[in-house]
Amino acid sequence: MVWANLVVFVVCFLPLHVVLTVQVATGLSSCAERKAFSRALSITSRLSDANCCLDAICYYYMAKEFQEASALPTPAGTKAHKSQDSLSLTLT
Repeated sequence: MVWANLVVFVVCFLPLHVVLTVQVATGLSSCAERKAFSRALSITSRLSDANCCLDAICYYYMAKEFQEASALPTPAGTKAHKSQDSLSLTLT
């Protein structure tokens, strides 16, 4: 679950920080550059705002309760041995 949240965080915030870093490093001398960076900043800031929603979705789908509810039923002739961290099947 930590890796999924880390991926969502990087995908959402890295583009914004790259645009801001390039903006500060270049100085934006012409009007066309300012307009392009303004558009890029607008798009990447919306992507970073989406992090709030994507985190909630990620938590929901990565939660143990969801994974247990969406687990496939066991076939006939098998027994499920459930421990705290894993699920194993034994054929009988």
